[in-house]
Amino acid sequence: MKVWKIFLKVLLAVYGFSAIMILALAGLAYKFQWRDTAIAVGVVVIYILANLLGGFIIGKVKEKQRFLWGALQGLIYFVVVSAISFILTRHFYDDGVGMLVSAAICTLAGMFGGMIS
Repeated sequence: MKVWKIFLKVLLAVYGFSAIMILALAGLAYKFQWRDTAIAVGVVVIYILANLLGGFIIGKVKEKQRFLWGALQGLIYFVVVSAISFILTRHFYDDGVGMLVSAAICTLAGMFGGMIS
């Protein structure tokens, strides 16, 4: 199977997982009146879990250099989420540090997912 088809399937699975988790987070935040900091932590946890899952899946499919495939999956996840966020809000990250931290979280979680696959 071609690499781009594999990545497309993995990314669709990961974005589906992310959507379900974000809806659950929104419901919990509404029900329990969470503060913005708790919601921000929840989003970071969702980033980590989603990219762990994506890295794990791509690592199972690509049996060699799994950590690199996982890292690439995490980076692609970050780029697509950032692009969609920019298109919808016309706003990018407030500072470069936040962007780099988000990119690092997604990439490293994907890499770790690939390593444990």
